[in-house]
Amino acid sequence: MPKMKKRLLAERMAWNERKERLGINITPTAIKALDIRAQQLDLSRSELIEQLARGLVTMEQLDA
Repeated sequence: MPKMKKRLLAERMAWNERKERLGINITPTAIKALDIRAQQLDLSRSELIEQLARGLVTMEQLDA
């Protein structure tokens, strides 16, 4: 299995919980910003949001 597929599969079961699908509506500008910040931390969009919600990553850290 390719590395990316393994990483995504592992992220779906991260935190000893099954992730649930959530739909949000954000602007294209916000999507680009989210992608840039996720890439900086080598995370998916989903995992970045998860870590922000859990307080493991802060906006201050992302702005640095």
